[in-house]
Amino acid sequence: MELLVIDIDDLFPVRSSALTAALEAAPRHPLEANAHLNFRFPLTAQDQRYVQTTQARAESFARRFHSKLGFDAQTGQMRALSPQGLHLLLFGHVGCGKSTELSQLAATLHHPDRFWTLHVDLLALIDPGDARYSDVWFAVAAELLNGLGKLGIALPDAPVRRFQGWFIEHVFTEERIRAVNADLAMETELGGGLPLLGKLLSRFTAMIRAGSTCRESLRDVVRNTYGEFASALNALIAAANGVLSAQGQGRQVLVVIDGPDRFRAEDWRRFFVDDVNQLTQLECFVVYAAPLALKVSGDRLDLFEHVTLPMVKLIDEDDRTRRVEAFDALRELVLKRCHYSLFPQLADLDRLIEHSGGHLRDLLRLLSYACTDAEQGVIDARAVDAAIALLAADYRYSLSKAQYLALASIDQGRTNEGTTPLLPELVSRGALLEYNAGSWRRTHPVVRTLAGYAAASRKLQAAPLLAEAL
Repeated sequence: MELLVIDIDDLFPVRSSALTAALEAAPRHPLEANAHLNFRFPLTAQDQRYVQTTQARAESFARRFHSKLGFDAQTGQMRALSPQGLHLLLFGHVGCGKSTELSQLAATLHHPDRFWTLHVDLLALIDPGDARYSDVWFAVAAELLNGLGKLGIALPDAPVRRFQGWFIEHVFTEERIRAVNADLAMETELGGGLPLLGKLLSRFTAMIRAGSTCRESLRDVVRNTYGEFASALNALIAAANGVLSAQGQGRQVLVVIDGPDRFRAEDWRRFFVDDVNQLTQLECFVVYAAPLALKVSGDRLDLFEHVTLPMVKLIDEDDRTRRVEAFDALRELVLKRCHYSLFPQLADLDRLIEHSGGHLRDLLRLLSYACTDAEQGVIDARAVDAAIALLAADYRYSLSKAQYLALASIDQGRTNEGTTPLLPELVSRGALLEYNAGSWRRTHPVVRTLAGYAAASRKLQAAPLLAEAL
């Protein structure tokens, strides 16, 4: 019997030639599709698989983000720049597409009349399992000098000598640090310049990431002399702003820091909450990818501006009405990665989307599971069932009875009625999804298929007052 195939003309009756090319370029075998998913890595700004999701998310997050940074997207003009800079948190669930959206948003701002954008991938530069503000700013300074070097831009001697002076006076007077870096200590004392400062920052960033015996000594030096360190780095950034502006590269440096959202809970709390005063002493424009769990934790974040990247909202609050623009966007997202001929029925594709809850990484995980479980080279209802069961099993191993009860209780109300100690953990695990900037919450659809969730729902129905205690 001949297998049915999704009719792409019915699905996208009016489409650009670029979209047609991207859809036809998608892999035509499930295992080939799976091999190219790479959902652990963000898309670049030029990747043809990128899908615009603003309407699908039901929030004007891009306009809000740009406005915070003084950019009027309607006119394409910068309207204002704070003289002290700005520290902006972009909140979102881990896996909701923050890194990809940051690339797109930053690409818009990278312009001679706007910003010179420096993208810093912390996960490639420092140890995300043991991160400190000192580690982050060493990495940022190293990347700044590396980026300027690629443009052939030199900085004035004074701020360079000032930063080197901090190394001479404080870093290389630490016996353990000097013993391991005698070559650089000697070179620094003899003079050096911008290339040497870049070498210093890169060397110490690498040592921090490798967990060198000097790491704690260096952290202590930065903590004990942070005023001088921050002042020297501010002078370096100010010099870079002046040179970049004079050469028509951008009015200010904009540092986009990707990776803090994937720090351990104790690290992001220390980074954004405990050490906030040190973090915000840097007078520059910085955007941090921040975990949504931080926002729902109730911790004070007064020294930051913030914008939330919402989850793709598939269903309206009535829990029945599909949002057409959301399904259209996620169908396109899947079919740019997996050829439409692999789906016998549109219903099979839509069930993958429904069970993702609008969580982009989980949608790609579902697609990956379906691809590896596909028989006869197609992703049919059986493969989709298997994918849903496998993703649900991933969540089963990470949830407790108390968490199931909390999730079932939240689903009784759906609206945000306040924070609880369990919320950051549930959000961090991805078991609880937030929509409309947190005004509406819902348990992940695959979690709602688990026996633990069903048992918790029955317990709450039998004892309604239990929900009030959670």
